[in-house]
Amino acid sequence: LCRMRDSKTEETVTVERSFFQPYLSERDIPVAVLIDGFSASGSEILAAAMQEHGRATLVGEKTAVVVDAANLIVLPDGAGMNVTVERIITPKGVALGQVGVTPDVIVPANDQDYVLARDSQLFRALEIIKSKIK
Repeated sequence: LCRMRDSKTEETVTVERSFFQPYLSERDIPVAVLIDGFSASGSEILAAAMQEHGRATLVGEKTAVVVDAANLIVLPDGAGMNVTVERIITPKGVALGQVGVTPDVIVPANDQDYVLARDSQLFRALEIIKSKIK
């Protein structure tokens, strides 16, 4: 069910999912996920899940490889050590904390993109989505 509220009349309309089904299913909607070296933790997990399930095309650069959880233990002399307490493993057995996520389509960011205020990764992702719609 989908509930929508008209902001003018405050009326709530409930629409069953079957109303939308003849037109489009969520599997028909192309998805591109942008990732790069600043993508870390939860975004790496989501990107890997979308990629492994064939639900999205990943575009950009390899992720930051920051998904394992660690606890800092402070030693009596003031030194410390990190102890890994959790590792993230994808359903296909990939340890994300060791390899990160590699995109399906590699589009490196470059300094010229920043100078010209353009986003070549986003443009490539949009091209991919448009090609899947036709």
